[in-house]
Amino acid sequence: MNDAQLCYGPDDQRVEAFPAVAFGRCLYRILPEDSFDRQPLVDPGKRWLLVADLRLDNRDELERDLDLGPSFASQHSDADLLLRAWVKWREGVLDRIAGDFAFAVWDFHEKVLVLARDPLGQRPLQYRDEPGGLAFASMPSGLHALGIERAPNIPRIAEFLADAFPVDGYAGFSNISSLPAGHLLRWSDGKLERRQYWDPAPRELSLRSDDEYVEAFREQIDTAVRSRLRGCDGRVATQLSSGYDSGTVTATAARLLRNEGGTVTAFTAAPRLGFDGFVPRGRLADESAIAAMTAALYPNVEHFVLRPDGTSPLQILDDLHRFAQFAGGHICNHTWWTAIQKQVSARGIKVLLTGEQGNLTLSAGGPQQLADLIRTGRWLAWLREAFLAPREMGMTWKGVLASSLGPWLPRRLWVRLAASHGVMAAKLNEPFLLAEPFRSQMMALHRSTGRDPRPPRNSFALRCRLLQRQDSGNFRKAALAQWGLDERDPTADSRLISFCLSLPPDRLLKNGVRRPLAQKALADRLPEAVLKPKARGLQMADWYEHITPSESAQLAERLSRSAAASTLIDFGRVRELIGKWPPPDWEGWDVEAEYRGALLRSLAAAHFVAYAEGPLTDWQTAPVRWSGAVPQASIGAGS
Repeated sequence: MNDAQLCYGPDDQRVEAFPAVAFGRCLYRILPEDSFDRQPLVDPGKRWLLVADLRLDNRDELERDLDLGPSFASQHSDADLLLRAWVKWREGVLDRIAGDFAFAVWDFHEKVLVLARDPLGQRPLQYRDEPGGLAFASMPSGLHALGIERAPNIPRIAEFLADAFPVDGYAGFSNISSLPAGHLLRWSDGKLERRQYWDPAPRELSLRSDDEYVEAFREQIDTAVRSRLRGCDGRVATQLSSGYDSGTVTATAARLLRNEGGTVTAFTAAPRLGFDGFVPRGRLADESAIAAMTAALYPNVEHFVLRPDGTSPLQILDDLHRFAQFAGGHICNHTWWTAIQKQVSARGIKVLLTGEQGNLTLSAGGPQQLADLIRTGRWLAWLREAFLAPREMGMTWKGVLASSLGPWLPRRLWVRLAASHGVMAAKLNEPFLLAEPFRSQMMALHRSTGRDPRPPRNSFALRCRLLQRQDSGNFRKAALAQWGLDERDPTADSRLISFCLSLPPDRLLKNGVRRPLAQKALADRLPEAVLKPKARGLQMADWYEHITPSESAQLAERLSRSAAASTLIDFGRVRELIGKWPPPDWEGWDVEAEYRGALLRSLAAAHFVAYAEGPLTDWQTAPVRWSGAVPQASIGAGS
């Protein structure tokens, strides 16, 4: 199992085997304390066996609460600290630790195995439950090494393409399960119990003044970013757009590193120079100029603009699926993301900071609060905000009414009205390239449980639901294996999330100003063009210039020869769509939905299915047959 996950942890491999259980780990040394990592670990009382893939972001707090001496920090790994915390607090440790983690603990006395993942799934964890035993690993390849059959989970991938958001969100191999983010699993004597331990409840923060809110906001951001600078050796890379989230991460990292002589290398993905193709209303195709304004505020930030090099989104599929072992979604995003990863790796930087969850955390707020005011019966406040929205936020009265009353319109009526006004594709998320019977099944499932295109009635509930659906673990491991990069997202910090979810409504929308608290708190680190944007950025607006009908047709023809892929995708419809390739202007939401959405996602899913049913590749070892008699375990790429 370790050998099969070697690319995710090439620096050290260890195994501890006992009569009832075996734990193993592969280590990728990133943190300074990783030199002390000797996992798997057994506590001094010989009751607990632990293996973990983690970065603890509140080490100082844990060391204080555990009353550990000053010498502990300089001589022990994060796993050592986690084991001591587990011995004291058991499962209660999940309420005390902050960071990215997946871990397993075996109780020698009670014969109980516990698995757990961090709230937003930044570290992966797969498992296979069979009569008489349970096996788990960071990546599917660790389980396939046991002889578990490689086969694509076609029903789950169909749900993935339909945006139906299943409870178990892993769209990959069958015969194995993924522990969802923010969940804990207990296994004992063949009985398995799984529960969601991270489920935020509404809690409204009440501070005495605007200044106290601003100070608290800045403190949370600084803490989240500082935690993720550990082990960067004074050099960190960031993905920098024109928005609040990546701008805040980049600026904060620069501020924290400058006193230590550290540097930030920021990368902005942009379309080709002179691009003048279709851009949806209210969007900005080239974010590089505004991103440069943020970078220019900090002498220790070096800014690079990455423009397309001709790489097609279809060209990255082999490596994406080989390393992530997961069905890729919007592969256009993977194209520019891969370009950034390649540049960061070439410069020898090993930590890449992102701001992926910022829309749900530090930059949340705005028109969606209008529906909250109606839902809670605050009509006078709604009237004030609705009246000011056109002047302060540039909204039309149609937009104000849509944000306020849209949540209560019938879904079909909302889609029809939005499409008729050019703000949404009429076929939004329709899985029309799925083969039958999946197409009919997923259409029905999408209507009942899929993503609702209407504005939210309850913005807190929506943000929680979207946060709980996040699962980047496999892609984080792919970046580590392929590029040697540890990707870290400060906006996914559980402490920052709790703070942002607790902000009162008037800190998210007040007097017609969207996210007033964020604007005020970030005024010390972001330029005016970012704080008060005129348009939102659109990544890879020129995507269609880097994919051709002949390339798409050739891939579709090759994939159609896969029996499993043909079970999932209606290649007749795919050929028909390719056959009516749009003219050069590519204008309209429906064209975007059909080609960037449906076609590319379907080809990517079919590619994964063909890969998943294929033979083992040379980067995987020959399988060893597993009897299923006892628990087996391997965590790849322990931090």
